[in-house]
Amino acid sequence: MSHLDENKPQTKRLEICPGGDMEIVLETPEETTYCYIVSSLPLCKRSSVFRAMPGPNSAFSEVIALRRNAKEHASKSSGPYQIRVDNHDPIALMVVLSVIHARTDKFPSEIPFDALMNVAIVCDYYDCATSLHVWVKKWMTKWEPFIKTPNYENWLYIAKVFQRDDILKTLSAHLIERSVVENGEFKVIVSSSPRVTNSLNGHISQEPLLKRRLALCRVLHSDAQSIFTLYEDSTKTQCIHSERNKNCDYYVFGRLYFGFKAAGFLHNPPLYHQYSPNELMDAVTALLESISNCLKTTVFLQMPRGAGSHSHANCANFKDALITTMKSRFKDIGLTIDSPNGEPNEKSWEDLLC
Repeated sequence: MSHLDENKPQTKRLEICPGGDMEIVLETPEETTYCYIVSSLPLCKRSSVFRAMPGPNSAFSEVIALRRNAKEHASKSSGPYQIRVDNHDPIALMVVLSVIHARTDKFPSEIPFDALMNVAIVCDYYDCATSLHVWVKKWMTKWEPFIKTPNYENWLYIAKVFQRDDILKTLSAHLIERSVVENGEFKVIVSSSPRVTNSLNGHISQEPLLKRRLALCRVLHSDAQSIFTLYEDSTKTQCIHSERNKNCDYYVFGRLYFGFKAAGFLHNPPLYHQYSPNELMDAVTALLESISNCLKTTVFLQMPRGAGSHSHANCANFKDALITTMKSRFKDIGLTIDSPNGEPNEKSWEDLLC
């Protein structure tokens, strides 16, 4: 074969179902065309997308053309029905089609993580994820220890496609806690010093993550603001040792003011996008701990007789309750999968005939 022949576009025929009545043609950016010979019967049974392709209301251009020229097609062509697709990984598409046709005898027991993602994309596109349940469950095993590892954020999409509610809930909460918003995009902090953020794969919907993140930041802000508002009211004294001298209150208010300002809480609107919920929580916790520790040893001048000798540690007794409340806000922030009709995804052995 000459060098010129090697550069010519190539077509590879893959007979998943020899003698099948359908050809799925995939063109790739590498100028290689893959032609999968399949049977429409199992595809239409397992995939709602394939089931809609040949239907009378199909919007696929190939189907519209066939309907328009049905008589001509019937008289001049006896070849298989052909559908052209794109934007699929050729191996992932072959795997999905093979599973649907029960041609899995040569499948590996493990696959790369990127391959698992590609399989999920194909399954999601053709709405046939349940057909690969057994194989995907096996392929997931190797990669489950890396669910929270940086650069494995695609687990979020994989879990959603294959109905792994446990992984989706755990990982989405993990990502929301460590997320910032850059130019309107949800990004995950993978390194703090220096700060490095990862973008999510385009197949992952950001909207539910952004909504959960904003709701969490708002409630954390509200909790912190409740304490700030108490000390902002100069008509009342929070110090437990003196109602007349406000030195203790001024000190706490000053520390809260500069601490909350640094966290973006006092900006209008608050700078939620700059800091992750974890960073906001850590900043408030560190600030309250610092105020509490300083009040244990601080002596305020011009206090009433005897008051200056008291420890003011108890003047920050709001600390533990506030921190506990704010930490509780992180519960149940993860996304979940709605099971059809509220039914479990799996049945017990005894219920299989029900």
